[in-house]
Amino acid sequence: MAKFNKQISLGYDPITGARIRVWIHADSKTALKQAEKDAIAEHARSGTPSQVKFKDYQDQWFKAYKGNVEPRTKATYQSVLKYTEPLHRKKMKDITRTDLQKTINELWDKPEMCAKYISLIRHMWRTAVGDGICSKDITLGLNLPKHSKSTRRPLREAELDAIPKADFTTMEQFLVDVLLQFGLRPGEALALNTMAFNKADRTLTIDKAVSYNGNSPYIKSTKTGVVRVLPVPDSFWPKIPETKELYYFMVDGQLMTQSQSNAMSNSIIHKINIAMGGNSHIRLTDMTLYNFRHHKASTLYYLPGVSIKKKAQYMGHSEEMFLRTYSHMMEEKEDTEALRAVTNL
Repeated sequence: MAKFNKQISLGYDPITGARIRVWIHADSKTALKQAEKDAIAEHARSGTPSQVKFKDYQDQWFKAYKGNVEPRTKATYQSVLKYTEPLHRKKMKDITRTDLQKTINELWDKPEMCAKYISLIRHMWRTAVGDGICSKDITLGLNLPKHSKSTRRPLREAELDAIPKADFTTMEQFLVDVLLQFGLRPGEALALNTMAFNKADRTLTIDKAVSYNGNSPYIKSTKTGVVRVLPVPDSFWPKIPETKELYYFMVDGQLMTQSQSNAMSNSIIHKINIAMGGNSHIRLTDMTLYNFRHHKASTLYYLPGVSIKKKAQYMGHSEEMFLRTYSHMMEEKEDTEALRAVTNL
């Protein structure tokens, strides 16, 4: 056991502001002085504050580089970075590429979030190298998990068959009817108010959407800022519920919070799964509410006698965006139908 011990200061941590202190040990006073010199030289040579923890650096980095973005974007980044939790207590210098890859692998079923996560991690790590917190960029060589094909697809036949059998609440049923009939974005549907439907003209005007600042809802323009007026078939009018509220989707007189709208979305999908023969442990569908929109787009895509321009306008897209967004989905359908025709020959 060393006879002489001493705590020395190596300066201040640039992230936490705390003084960096380390203990040195030696068998003699002379050796202790040399150990102190060696520790100071090693710290100066490495340029790496050895005690900086991942969570401390992440918080400071986020404040510096993402603190002034739009509230919804900021909330998205924060939700993505929740997946770094297994790394929070670790020192930056001790984290390996394998540690990062493990957190990425947890997002194997969320391709869009996974891509955002990797982008943020790479940006943060390269900044850490520049700040002298890490000696090298360990994000090089990280692998994106293999994801299944895009969920941008129309509703499957089994899902369509299950919808009329599902035990929806009145509000859930109306949301499903609206999404199925008009192919709205979920945020557009949640912003529907009683003035949007015009019985005289038999139309529905889409000019708003619900967005969120944290969990709190607010009304904004549609994603593309385009106002579109959609025809309402006679068969749909009886499906519109009576309400004394301004908006159709409200809880206790207020627009639904993000957690409430997520709960309704999950409930709808769960009930469709139940109607398909599944249960809480057996999922027979991977659908989202956006699949209603993709289903409407696929139906319009093959509708004869209507120009691509009109179809794109109906969906709130430019012609170029409509074709780029949905052409791959149509190609998959056409390939399947072609193979089926060949098989039946």
